[in-house]
Formats: sequence, structure tokens, C-alpha cells
Amino acid sequence: MKSDLYEKLAKLDNCIIQHNQYRNAVAGILDCWQRTIASPYKATSCMLIAEGGLGKTTICKKVLQNFSSSLVEYSDYSIRKNPAFYIQIPSGSTIDSLTTLMLHKLNDINPSSGTRSDRAFRLKTKLSESCTELIIFDEFHHIYSTQSSKMKFSKSNENIANWIKTLSDENKICVCLVSLPEYVEVFERDSQQSRRFKNKYILHPLSIKINSKKVHMKPFLAEVDGFIHKKLGLSSLKLSDDSMVLRIYIATAGYHDYVMSLVKEAIKFALEEGNNTLKIQHFSLAWETDITAYVRLSERNPFEMQVNELNNFMK
Repeated sequence: MKSDLYEKLAKLDNCIIQHNQYRNAVAGILDCWQRTIASPYKATSCMLIAEGGLGKTTICKKVLQNFSSSLVEYSDYSIRKNPAFYIQIPSGSTIDSLTTLMLHKLNDINPSSGTRSDRAFRLKTKLSESCTELIIFDEFHHIYSTQSSKMKFSKSNENIANWIKTLSDENKICVCLVSLPEYVEVFERDSQQSRRFKNKYILHPLSIKINSKKVHMKPFLAEVDGFIHKKLGLSSLKLSDDSMVLRIYIATAGYHDYVMSLVKEAIKFALEEGNNTLKIQHFSLAWETDITAYVRLSERNPFEMQVNELNNFMK
């Protein structure tokens, strides 16, 4: 049945490879949070920086697993303690719209009610009552969403950045900004921001070369292979074989999300055939769907290349 196929495919969503950059980022963000709560007056904040498809949101979720909210009952009222939460900044945000969004996250009964000043005051009160210690602002680059603001500060995005800085300082809250790399330089033109957010955790695409800044693709695919065998009950060609590593790299440029999407699509073709063995032909079919077209390094199907063609990508 099709439902069985999709249930098996969905299991691959639980395949989270905790490579060095992943572990360093999670540990680093939590370290900043611990430094903040230990300090009598100073917040230690940070940035998580990566292109799309490298696991920023997955890391945020992992960090937040270390926190849980709780309801504290008093004689005539109750308060929801929320030590950490996640905000995804929409494009075109303003200080007031972010205030409203945060009030909603903090369980305000009517987050949009009152004047702008009322909402700002309620947010400060809610953060205190909730004992908030960590806020993750994902899609931070959305405050620089216009072409002109890529080149220079606009009053609007400068105000939002300063508001976040003040929010952290006044409430002694660790703030983690999650951004695309090309917007970091714009943000750091303000020396006060670069000083407060000097702790940076940067994610790179997987590599096929030895580079201390990047995670090698071979052990990453070895772990994926193990997951497929143990959790999905499938046999497969060895994904960590040198030629297969190179083929997958050419298809995905090492972007984690595209690697996993390609693997999932190949598994789908295998299961639709009623085949419990994942073969190179299934990867070739997955390539033909153009699922990795945005990042691939060749217009020719790497799963049909000869070894000498593959080796050209090592030069």
C-alpha cells in the first residue's frame, strides 16, 4: 500500500547526522546561555550562520530540546514559565509586529491589544514572569529584505537590530540570531552589534576534500547508510564508497538537505519497484526528477558517469 511506502519514507526525517559542526553549534549556543545565567549582569549572545539547507533549523530544535515550559499555579492565577523560545522573523517585520509575535509566544491572551507602548510594556513583563533566558531569532536576515538594505543600513532594519540588542541587555537574555552569511557583514557594521554577537557558529556544505572547516561527506554518508539499514530495513550499495560519495557530491554540492532529499527520492523509487535493495539506478532516477537542480555541479547525470569523468571533479 502507498501509505506503507510513505510511512517508511517518513522515517528518514528522523535521520539527523550529528557531525562536528552540528555538535559545536549546539554546544556553543548552550554555552552562551549558561554564561548568561551565570553572569550577574551581562548577556552572552551569539549567531548561527549558514546558507539554506545546512541544518540551521534542525540545530535550533535540538537546542530547544534542553528546555521545557511549565505552568506555575498561584492562589488566584497561574503563570506559564517559558525559559526558551523560537521566533521566525517574517519578511517586512517591524518592532511592533515582532513584539506582538513574541507576546503570542509568551501566551498573552490578546497579543495585539492596546497601544504600541502597552505591548512593549507587556512584553517586558511577560519575559520577566516567564523567566525567559534564551530567545532564538531565525531568519534574522529578513530584516535586511530589500535590495537597498543589502548595501547599507536603512533606518528600519537598524532600529530592529538595536531593539533586539536592547531586549537582550535590559532583560539579561541570551539571544541567538540565525542568518544567511551574506547579511552578517551588513549587521556587523555597527561595532556594538559585532561586539555583542562575537560568538559565531558557522555551518558549511559537506566536502570531499580534507578541510578542517568542513565536514567530510564520507562519514556522513556512512551514518546515513547505517540508518537506512537499521531503521528502514533496506539493503543498499555502500553510500560511503569513494565513487558513490563523489556522485552524490556532484548531485548535491554537499548541501545536507539536498543529500537527504536525493536519498529519500532514490528510496522511493526502490520501494515502488517492491525492491528492498537500494541501487545506483534508483539514484539515477532520483537525479532525473531535478530535485537537486538548484545546487548540482553538473548537467550530466553523475550516476551514469564513468570513473574518469568523476575524477575530474577532484581536480
